[in-house]
Amino acid sequence: MNASFLLQHSFTYGALLSALMSALFLTGACLSPDVMLRGYPPDIKAKYGAISEQGNSIRKRMVAPLFLILLGTPIVSLI
Repeated sequence: MNASFLLQHSFTYGALLSALMSALFLTGACLSPDVMLRGYPPDIKAKYGAISEQGNSIRKRMVAPLFLILLGTPIVSLI
């Protein structure tokens, strides 16, 4: 294998992984803005309040696609 093939392969699957993860997180944030509340600084958490029931539900539904993307993309890349 030559270096240009490896670089092209790496960039292609890296871009795919980035696009899929961005789509997942943006979809979750559009459905419920407080879905990412756990990662905010404490002062913002205090101002915004607790996570809503809808946000908690969406966060739980995002787990399976998240792991599928994180594990599936490298596996597909290796195949």
